Amino acid sequence: MKNKPLIFFTICIVLVGLAIGAATVSHNPSQITPGTFASGDYLFPGNVGIGTASPGAPLDVAPVAGIRTGTAAKNIALFTAGGGNDIQSTGGTLYFNFNRAQALNFLNGFAVLTTAGDVGIGTPSPTEKLEVVGKIKGTEICIGTDVCRSTWPSGGLSNVNTRVFSKSGTFTVPAGVTSITVDVWGGGGGGAGGMTSVCWGYGGGGGGFGRGTFTVTPGDSYIITVGSGGSGTVMDSGIPGGIGQTSSFGILISATGGGGGTCGTGGAGGTSAATINFPGSSGAGSGAGGDAGGADGYGGGLGGGAATPGFTTEAEVPGGGGPGSGSLAKDGLKGAHGKVAVYW
Repeated sequence: MKNKPLIFFTICIVLVGLAIGAATVSHNPSQITPGTFASGDYLFPGNVGIGTASPGAPLDVAPVAGIRTGTAAKNIALFTAGGGNDIQSTGGTLYFNFNRAQALNFLNGFAVLTTAGDVGIGTPSPTEKLEVVGKIKGTEICIGTDVCRSTWPSGGLSNVNTRVFSKSGTFTVPAGVTSITVDVWGGGGGGAGGMTSVCWGYGGGGGGFGRGTFTVTPGDSYIITVGSGGSGTVMDSGIPGGIGQTSSFGILISATGGGGGTCGTGGAGGTSAATINFPGSSGAGSGAGGDAGGADGYGGGLGGGAATPGFTTEAEVPGGGGPGSGSLAKDGLKGAHGKVAVYW
C-alpha cells in the first residue's frame, strides 16, 4: 500500500493524544464554575485569579480572599506537618512561628529565637532576652532611663559633666538638662580604742554606696548632704567609735554611714536602697576599718589599715572605715567623710 507511512504516522499521533488525555483534563476558562472540581490535572491558559477578575500574575490571590487553612482565615499561612513553625500574615502583620511551638533556628543554629522569647547569637541556648557570644558593635547604648551614650565611659562617668560635693551644699539643674546620675557614699564609722588586758579595738564599718538616674527639670534645686565620718575613741575609754553619717541628694537617693567599732566588735557597713548599691564592709578585729561600698569599682575609699607598731593608715575618702587599735595600746581613728557626685 502506497499510503502505509501516512497511516502509521496518523496512528502514532492518535496514541500520543490518548496518552496525554489520560493524565490531563483540559478545560476552557468559560467552563469553570463554582463548585467542586473532579479529579485530574487542570491546565489554565494565561493568569489565574482567586478573588479577582483581573489577575496580574500566573497565580493572583486577592488579599480580601486570602488562603483559608482549617477554620482560621489568614492572608497567607505556611505550616510544617506538625503545625509548629509557620509564617503567617494576619491583619497587616507578618508573623514567624505564630504558635511558638518550636524555636526558630537561623543559619543552622548560629542565631535562635526560643519559645520563651530569648534571642541567642552565637549560642543555641540563650538564657537572657539577648545573649551574644562574641563582640557587639554599635553607635549608641541606652540602659533604662539613663542618658543614651555614643561613647563608652572610662573610669566610671568621668567623661561627662561632673560636679563633686565633698561637703554639704546645693545643686541646681543646669539649663537643657533633663536627666542626671547621682552617686552617694555614706561616711565611714570611727575605730575604737582597745581596753588593756580586756579586748581589742575593732575598726569602723565602711559607708554604703548608691547610684541612681533621675528625670529632672532645669532650674530645680536639690539639697546635698555629705555625711561626716565617725570619730575614733581613745584606748581604755570603753566608748565605741562614732557612727558615720548619711549622705543624700534631696529625697531622691541616700546612703547610710558605717557603724563605729567597739571593744570586741567591728562596725557594720552602711547601706543604700538605690537602684545600684553596694554595702560597706564591716570593721575587722585586727583594727582594720571596713572599705566603703563599691570600693573595687565605684571609687569608694578603703578602710584604714590595721594597727602595727608605730604605724596606722587612715581611712580613705569617701566612706572608708576608721581603724581601731587592734591588739596595740593605741587610740582608734576617725572614719572618712562621705561624698556626693552628680553626672549629666
